[in-house]
This record gives sequence, C-alpha cells and structure tokens, in this order.
Amino acid sequence: TIVGDKLYVGDLLELVEIDLETGHITNTYTGENVRYFNDVTSDEEGNVYVSDMHASAIYKLDTNKNFSEWFVSPDIESANGLLVTGDDLIIGGWGYFNDGKAINAGIGKLHKMDLATQKLTTITPEPLGNLDGIQAIDDNSYFVSDWKQGKVFKVYKDGSSEELLDTERGAADLWYIKEKSLLLLPLNKENK
Repeated sequence: TIVGDKLYVGDLLELVEIDLETGHITNTYTGENVRYFNDVTSDEEGNVYVSDMHASAIYKLDTNKNFSEWFVSPDIESANGLLVTGDDLIIGGWGYFNDGKAINAGIGKLHKMDLATQKLTTITPEPLGNLDGIQAIDDNSYFVSDWKQGKVFKVYKDGSSEELLDTERGAADLWYIKEKSLLLLPLNKENK
C-alpha cells in the first residue's frame, strides 16, 4: 500500500517502508510474535495494516509510527488479504490453521471489520476459498482471488458470489484499475 511518499510491503517477518522517490528502505517494523506477514492496506488517516497469516492476526502501524499487534483471533481464519474501504477493513480468510502448514488448511470466508470498534461480521455465509487478493469493483462488490484453486470471484456485499476466472494455483494479490476496466492477476507459481 502507498501512504504519502512511502510504499509499505509485507515481507515475511517485517513490514518494510520504502521511499517511493529513491527506492530505498527507510524503515522496517516487526514484533516478537510475528510469524508470516502477508497483505498490506491503509486507511484514509494513513494507518497501515498488515496481515500475519500464520498467527491469524493483524498488525497496525499508526500515524505516529507505533507498530503493534492490533487484532488476533481464529475468527479471521488466518487472514491473508486485506482491503480498507471507508470505515471497514475487508478481510480474506485463508482458512484457519495453527500448525504452520497453510497449504493443508481448509477454506475461508470473506469478512468485514469495523475499524473503530473491531466488530467482525462475515460477508460470505459459506467458505469460499483460500482467499488472497481483494479489490473493490464498486460500492456493492469485490474481486477476490483464491490462491490455492487459482480462481477469481466476484463477491457481492450481500454475500453472494460468482466465479469469474479459473486459472492456475497461485492466483495472488490482484489489482483493479477501474478507469481501464483492467484486472491484473499475478500467478506466482507460474511466474507470470
């Protein structure tokens, strides 16, 4: 995610801060309980959130550069994908696991958390996949990728969904350029 002139990247055990102009790393953040950082998003105030998939946790870097575990619970199903939309954090559940073996986990749901209260609600009533990337399409729907099955879904805010693409295993963090109606989907197992 980009906040001001900085790019923030989840890199296994560190949240890495990179200066956009120079490309240099300007800071790194970690915690003693970190197990596997993954997706990163930010809110309108400039707070940065990173998922710790193997700990079923979310860490927060606030605007004063305080970094801490912000939320931890098996209810977020080993959260992988994150996306802030307005006052909500959309969370892609991978499927809860606590043995370090993500590939053997079950499948997860798409969740929504109120950023102010941390109240968690489930968007999809049934598990959808090993959820990875999340992008808002419009006010009523999201693109969501399933890394393990290589699928991309359109998920509506009412919890219904439809499969849009069936690709290869490794359908990762996607990006949607609304102005071009262009969806970019990295296939990290295929290196393309």
